[in-house]
Amino acid sequence: MKKITFLLATIFCFAIIIISCKKQNETANKSISCFIKDSTVINVDSCKNVSNTGINICFDTLLSESRCPTDAVCIGAGFAAIRLKCNINNQNYFLDLATDSVNGYKKDTTIDGINIKLAELTPYPNILALHLYDAYKAKIIVGK
Repeated sequence: MKKITFLLATIFCFAIIIISCKKQNETANKSISCFIKDSTVINVDSCKNVSNTGINICFDTLLSESRCPTDAVCIGAGFAAIRLKCNINNQNYFLDLATDSVNGYKKDTTIDGINIKLAELTPYPNILALHLYDAYKAKIIVGK
């Protein structure tokens, strides 16, 4: 009798494990299929549509450029800040993002469940090479 009870308990436990694993896999697959993550590079004073998202992002303005040049010795690293104009779900937003979270700036922000992050700003300052304003490009990562 003890062997039968043990056998039934073991079968019951395996059944519970199999059912719960199946539910976890179904949930994981749903969240993966809903996830959007894309990146784009935008020139200053230009706009781009982020593929398959319906989001339009414009690199509106370079607000600040105080990063330490690559060929200099500085006390602090400094930062650069930009203003983006985004159209999300037919709503316009102005976002001020920076290369580092300092002076009230953030590296990313979330609007309507969509995360927008400044991943990179080029060109990086260099004492020996002057960069024109038109040369700036922002790499933006959009994720949901």
